[in-house]
This record gives sequence, structure tokens and C-alpha cells, in this order.
Amino acid sequence: NVGNAGGAWIGGVALSAGVSYADLPLVGAVLALLAVGVAVLSQALDRRAPVAALQPAAE
Repeated sequence: NVGNAGGAWIGGVALSAGVSYADLPLVGAVLALLAVGVAVLSQALDRRAPVAALQPAAE
């Protein structure tokens, strides 16, 4: 939901800044590429994080 609201807001800002309706798909494509970049970076950082050793539960 946050992504949908953010995309609509950025689209509105782009239109207010003078971007034409024909160019809005380009704005969306740039945002999608940024999202993929954030996902790839997040996955890379997650793989570098050390994994704690599992301990048996205390009784």
C-alpha cells in the first residue's frame, strides 16, 4: 500500500512539474528500476549478515 501511494504521489509531483502524460510510463520504469536496485542491495546485505548459531531451548 505504501508503494502504491508513493507511486501515485510521485506521478502527481511529476505532472505538476510539467511532465506529460505520455512520459509517465518512463517515470514508472525509473521507479521500478530503483525498487529492483534496493531489493538487490537488501539481499546482498542480508547475505553478509552473520547467522547466529541455534541453541536448544532452556527447560
